[in-house]
Amino acid sequence: IAEGFRPNIVREGVGDRVPGVTEWNLFDIDSKFGDVESLDRVLEYLAKIEPHADR
Repeated sequence: IAEGFRPNIVREGVGDRVPGVTEWNLFDIDSKFGDVESLDRVLEYLAKIEPHADR
């Protein structure tokens, strides 16, 4: 899955009409193949990344 990369999923960016379904799906994703993180934590991480010199 994802060519060896572990995707990050922003918790606040995922939703469903049934809240329990959302929580279960996020748990499943986090357990198997991705990292479910809060928006604040993802923004904090992205702010630390240095831009590429060639871009």
